[in-house]
Amino acid sequence: MTPSRQQLRKSANKAGRSRMPGIPDSGPKTGSPLKEKQKQYVRLWLLPVLLITALVMSPTLNNEFIKTWDDGVYVTDNMTITKLNADNIRLMFTTPVNGTYVPLPLLSFALEYHFFKLNPFPYHLNNLLLHLLCVVLVFHLMRLLGLKPLLAAFAAVLAGIHPMRLESVAWVTERKDLLFSVFYLLALISYTYQITREEKKRRYYILTLVFFILSLFSKIQAVSLPLVLLLFDWFFKRPLQWKLLWEKLPHFGLSLGFGLAGIFILERTGSLEINYAYSLTDRLFFGLHSLWIYLVKLVYPSPLSVYYPYPMSPGKPLPWVYYLSPVFLLLIAFLVFLTRKHNRMVIFGSLFFLFNIMFLLQILGAGQAYMADRFTYIPYLGLLFTAAWGLQYLSEKKKQTRMLLLMVMAAVTLVFSYMTFERSKLWKNSETIWTDVIRKYPGRIASAYSNRASYYREKEKRAQALQDYSIAVRLDPNNAVSIMNRGNLYFDEGRLDSAYTDYNRALKLNISKLELDLLYANFGAVYAKRQQYDSSLYYLNLSLKLDSLFPTTYLNRGLVYENTGRHLLAIADYQHYLAFEPGDDRVYSSIGVNYQHMKRYAESIPWFERGMKANPRSGLHYNNRAYSYNALGQTDKAREDIIRAMELGYQVRPEFAAYLGLKP
Repeated sequence: MTPSRQQLRKSANKAGRSRMPGIPDSGPKTGSPLKEKQKQYVRLWLLPVLLITALVMSPTLNNEFIKTWDDGVYVTDNMTITKLNADNIRLMFTTPVNGTYVPLPLLSFALEYHFFKLNPFPYHLNNLLLHLLCVVLVFHLMRLLGLKPLLAAFAAVLAGIHPMRLESVAWVTERKDLLFSVFYLLALISYTYQITREEKKRRYYILTLVFFILSLFSKIQAVSLPLVLLLFDWFFKRPLQWKLLWEKLPHFGLSLGFGLAGIFILERTGSLEINYAYSLTDRLFFGLHSLWIYLVKLVYPSPLSVYYPYPMSPGKPLPWVYYLSPVFLLLIAFLVFLTRKHNRMVIFGSLFFLFNIMFLLQILGAGQAYMADRFTYIPYLGLLFTAAWGLQYLSEKKKQTRMLLLMVMAAVTLVFSYMTFERSKLWKNSETIWTDVIRKYPGRIASAYSNRASYYREKEKRAQALQDYSIAVRLDPNNAVSIMNRGNLYFDEGRLDSAYTDYNRALKLNISKLELDLLYANFGAVYAKRQQYDSSLYYLNLSLKLDSLFPTTYLNRGLVYENTGRHLLAIADYQHYLAFEPGDDRVYSSIGVNYQHMKRYAESIPWFERGMKANPRSGLHYNNRAYSYNALGQTDKAREDIIRAMELGYQVRPEFAAYLGLKP
């Protein structure tokens, strides 16, 4: 029987839908192994992708820690990572840091600190290696989603070198992004195997769940995974049944639990207080505008900044362009909707982006700014997949355009590589990164000036630091941190009255418990410098009653106790300080000197020797031990120590050297 024309048309349409280039029918054919030639072909594409990514991101290896932008909180000033023991590991998994719950990144920092201390190179190197691993996983995922090696490589190289990726790699703190993404991608790959392969389904189910848990322990952003797994079900044409939801109950339960915990932590640390500053309508338009800007920056990533300030002060009207964002988004949504009859690639990529970005749109206001480049690390993969698939579709439908498409791909890769390579140099240190922010938003962001000033203060560029602190205080007169930091600078310069004035001004503001702790410690230091020891002890004790995490508070109280003759109390505080700062060799000597004041010379000697071990090139410890040896009648040993102290350049007391028969 000859089929009718209508039957032929239906048959052709059905075949066309299932064989459209790049669209898997019932999932990629992953069950049968690739031939060796095919494997080599795939590797040939992946190798240049990794080389290009490594080269473009290589300037980050020379960068310092950005202590003024969370690297201090998570790494350089984080006492939890300094000892890799059971107690600290327990703290990592039970205590949030800076309003975030990120135990696995903290554990990775602890491992690095254990082997490399605070040398920034290994931290940056590991960030780059994790990023390269993400690129490999992106390539593999794109292949599973139906892209050919060339287009999968193009998507992977853009995932590696796009300027919006730089922040997650160049910023040590964003180890969070990288670890979360590694486990997130592994979960997606494992789930793809689970739903497209006949064997080992249970194993892949368990692996997906394990990778999801590890991703959640790296960053709360992973809560979007269950929605994305449902999207994969739709993409691979799994029958829409209740079974799909039932099998993901553990995933949704984990997302809900971690999500609620994250909100609780943000609320407890005050990070959600922005809700009270801007109206719900304002925050909604902030979110819609940032969503639109993320789409724009996929193709035109400029300008870039580590900080995007809110466009206006609370209570003032939004700029008119923010009200146009919903119009642009609706237009894009309509264009995506029009593709529904032809293929599911555009819809899949768009929904992948939306599901992964919607929890980061800052409508809840959990942050000081409403956008961040790092938020796109995973979401952009959906858009990159759609773009790569579009190029693949065009190249197969119109073969004469292949050369043109290759030129476009090469040009995009070259332009983005140059932009990222150049911008990576701005992450050199706190001065370069905050100068870039100030250049883009002059006179608008008080914290940018304050952060740059803190860097100048650390480098003892006090005039520049004072200028920036003063600008920060003028821009935000109610920011206690900027005022306290300027007071600290005055303290460094010996301008105690000015320091006291700033500390007193900060005390009258609404400050956090942590800031109050630091403020009391600062008051104690000022009074100690004035030799008003009773007042100093009063404020230092107030600080320590707040469960102070500042080791210098113990050090300062120890100095007060020493100067007032309470040597045992001084020794106890010095020892407490050394538990946090075991490398401070001068404090070992201070303990020894306090034993000398009590005429317990034999007990002082081991402390001087610990100081020598901590810093063998310091003559201070040899000089101090000489006095104990002399008091114990061991004159020969005292003489040897004084000779060694002078060899190391220490200025010994001439009368003591003469007493030992030496010429200083």
